[in-house]
Amino acid sequence: MQLFPAIDLRGGQVVRLTQGDYDRMTVYGQDPCAQARSFVAAGAKNLHVVDLDGAKDGTLSNYDTIAALAKQGGLYIEVGGGIRTEERIEKYLSLGVGRCILGSVAVTDFAFTARMLQKYGDKIAVGVDAKDGYVAIHGWKEVSAEPGVAFCKRLAEAGCTAIIYTDIACDGAMQGTNLSLYRQLAAEVPGVAFTASGGISSEAELLELQQMGTAAAILGKSLYTGALGLSNITKVRKRPMVLAAGALSIVLAIWLYNNFCNWLTILNATLPPIGVIIVVDFFRHRDRYMSDDVKLRTVNWGSIAGVVGGALVGNLLHWGISAVNAMIAAVICYFIAEIVYNKKQA
Repeated sequence: MQLFPAIDLRGGQVVRLTQGDYDRMTVYGQDPCAQARSFVAAGAKNLHVVDLDGAKDGTLSNYDTIAALAKQGGLYIEVGGGIRTEERIEKYLSLGVGRCILGSVAVTDFAFTARMLQKYGDKIAVGVDAKDGYVAIHGWKEVSAEPGVAFCKRLAEAGCTAIIYTDIACDGAMQGTNLSLYRQLAAEVPGVAFTASGGISSEAELLELQQMGTAAAILGKSLYTGALGLSNITKVRKRPMVLAAGALSIVLAIWLYNNFCNWLTILNATLPPIGVIIVVDFFRHRDRYMSDDVKLRTVNWGSIAGVVGGALVGNLLHWGISAVNAMIAAVICYFIAEIVYNKKQA
């Protein structure tokens, strides 16, 4: 699943709105390019940019800022907000922007949207912003009569392959995103790459979105307030400290056996790094252990139980080689699970 840290622009500043309300705006920075560089330093590969002025009144007042972000490089950029003509699509794509997001115009001029989808393909995504289940337009100031999920189905039939869906009630509220909605979209609108947007505030939510097949997630206020650390999220797949601790315990056990043939010593030597594995893994990734996803929770607790069980049996019964084999097998199984899990996330 791709991650898109967000930069919302108003008057050239980095801002965030709460539930789309322009009167509830917080300014987080005066330099969007510096903010983008900080995202790159934290491991980001993508950037979601919204021209809030354009979304509200159709102006191009933030065009120079977006041009500067594109020129700076280092990120795949998607841009939305006030894109209602092919001329504007061309202007943004000519800057090197990866794709343009059509919002209000997708509702007010569906025929135009269908033509742009056919002409530009994956250079176009559609932003569907829903309020109480119905599509909102013009900077979320007006609510249409069309249900959001039904509109997504209509877009898919028109050839849309990428939809950014925002539940306005969740956006900027830091109360969690609408996970049930994204499950519904995955089930009812197959073949479309959905980006989850609005309210994502924990790693557990990101993991659940990934498990249900969500293509991408947009992170906004959770990054600016520090609720989520981008560097931690982007590196969660690698987990080098945990893998190194597991490898160390296995290598140390083999080395001690070959040199001293003392199985009890091996048991005592391997327990500390195994303990490190368990403690570090739990405290760095506890969202996985507390996840609402039963399968994810079971895999994590089960792997820990295997490591602890092998060590406990060996120490209680002093079964020499059997105890060591049980511990090593448990550790190996744990890291096989880690490798498989990491490959699925890549």
